[in-house]
Amino acid sequence: MNFASNLSDYFILLEDHIHCTPKFAAAISPALSAWKELPWVILEFSHLSISGKVFCTSDLSRLTAFLFLFHKDTRTHLLLSEFCLLLAQNVPIHFSPSVFNYTGDYSMVFGEPDNPVATVLTDMVSRLAVIPQYTYTLNKKGYSTLDPLKGNYLTVILDRYRLQQGQVELGPLAGGNLDQIVFFEEESVEALSCIWLLVLTSQESWLLIKQIKVWTEPDEEER
Repeated sequence: MNFASNLSDYFILLEDHIHCTPKFAAAISPALSAWKELPWVILEFSHLSISGKVFCTSDLSRLTAFLFLFHKDTRTHLLLSEFCLLLAQNVPIHFSPSVFNYTGDYSMVFGEPDNPVATVLTDMVSRLAVIPQYTYTLNKKGYSTLDPLKGNYLTVILDRYRLQQGQVELGPLAGGNLDQIVFFEEESVEALSCIWLLVLTSQESWLLIKQIKVWTEPDEEER
C-alpha cells in the first residue's frame, strides 16, 4: 500500500482467486466521480469481506500505520471497519451489484465441509422424484423446482451448531452461485439455528439448489 501511494488517486484491495466482472472499471468510475467531493474512507464494490474495497491513496499511509499497530493474525476486515470509524465514516458505503466475486475453492482453505446434522424444509414443490434434503448432501444430487415464486424459501434447520455472530447476511446470488465466507468476531457467540434461501423474484424456469456446504469448528470441550 505504501508503494502505491504516489501511483494513482485510488487504490483497490483485492485478494487471490477473485473474478472481476466485465468492464468493472467502468462500473466503479461513476461512483468515484459522484463521491469525489463528499467525505468517505472506503467505498465497497463487492459483497466479500476484504476484496473490492476502494481507498483514496492519500489515506494509505495512515492505513498502513494503523494496521502495523495490531498482531498480524488480527482479522483484516475488522481492522478496516475500525479504521473507517476512526476517520468518521460510521456506516459502510456499498454499491450493488458486486463487481468482484470469489472463484476459489474454500475446501483448499478450510478442508472438506462437514455439514452437521440438519433438516431441510421448503415450500417449493418439485415435479421430480427428489427431496429437499438432497440440497444438503455433498454429492451431485440436488433439489429441482419449476417456476419458483417470490417469497418461496428453502430452510436448513441445524440440529447443533454455533457461529460467533448474531446475524448473518450473505448477500444475493451472483450468476446463480453464492461463494462467500461468513466472518465473525471472537468475542460474540450466538446460536445459529438455520440457513435460509429466499426467492426474491418469481421466475418461469427451473431452479436447481444443490451442495449447500457448512464448515464447523469443535467446541473447546470436544478438542
